[in-house]
Amino acid sequence: MSFIIAEGNDRVLMEEMHHTFIKNKGNKVEQPANFTWSVHSTVIGGYYKMGQYDFLNQEGSSIAHFDLYSLVQSSDKPLTGKPDVLIYDATVDQWYVFNKTASDAIFS
Repeated sequence: MSFIIAEGNDRVLMEEMHHTFIKNKGNKVEQPANFTWSVHSTVIGGYYKMGQYDFLNQEGSSIAHFDLYSLVQSSDKPLTGKPDVLIYDATVDQWYVFNKTASDAIFS
């Protein structure tokens, strides 16, 4: 799943989405041991990519890139101690905890 938010299409929307990602990034975390783009190839306790967001300038060059990942839970024994949602900021090559409520709002 991928979304491209391009400058010029709706500048207000682009700025609002970008601000949502920035303000809801939490603490830095290490890259998860298991992560994938496909929910079908995940393991319990791993993360799957819910979405990829590329923010482009008028020339089509990337100015920001974020990937949102969700924790794969077990239906019979919920995991604790791991963040529900992570965000990967490709612009700085860093993983962060991401606010679950903000993530839920993005996908609703």
